[in-house]
Amino acid sequence: VTLGGVGVGVFADKNVGTGKAVTVGGYSISGVDADNYTLVQPVGVTANINAYTVSMTGTRAYDGTTDVAAGIFTLGPLVGTETLTLGGTGSVSSANTGTYPVTLGTLALGDGTNGGLASNYTFTGGTQTATIGAALLNATVTANNASKTYGTTYTLGTTAFMVTGLQGTDAISGVTLTSAGAVSTANVAAYPIVPSNAVFSVGSPSNYTISYVNGTLTVNPAP
Repeated sequence: VTLGGVGVGVFADKNVGTGKAVTVGGYSISGVDADNYTLVQPVGVTANINAYTVSMTGTRAYDGTTDVAAGIFTLGPLVGTETLTLGGTGSVSSANTGTYPVTLGTLALGDGTNGGLASNYTFTGGTQTATIGAALLNATVTANNASKTYGTTYTLGTTAFMVTGLQGTDAISGVTLTSAGAVSTANVAAYPIVPSNAVFSVGSPSNYTISYVNGTLTVNPAP
């Protein structure tokens, strides 16, 4: 008697599970004495179906936060034509432009279409990344107005300014301020105070288009 055929195992369903029963068939026997025997296919066979690993990628514009919402991500590839939903919000390590691993937070898979069950998939072992792109937001730095008396020197410093348009907790800690009226020999007149070179204490200048607005330094007559 010769054993032949190809053994095929079939689960009762396709879903994830441990110790799932498998129905095995497809074996056969042949040979001159085969008619004397009845072949019993294997019984009591079990096997596991493990969750399919899911990766996801997403891109959004800079907004000053580290939050990444479910709506920016694309899942895949998944099994066959199955689809899943994604909900919740995760986070990345920096609000600035760049590509970062995602901390899942409340991001969670949901059942989709074509038989897609969230319980059959896992993020574990996959790659989840989010790319923060430059939004080129507009921020405006305006130098404060000031005045002095002719014959004195005025110290402009680096903090006499106002700023608008920054996102979230972004902050500018200082700017370069220059004015021809700051020196003691500057005649009585109104001189521009020119701001430039903003320095960020939080955030990055690469995320913004920065506009600078001059202030005015007024030199008054000496008594």
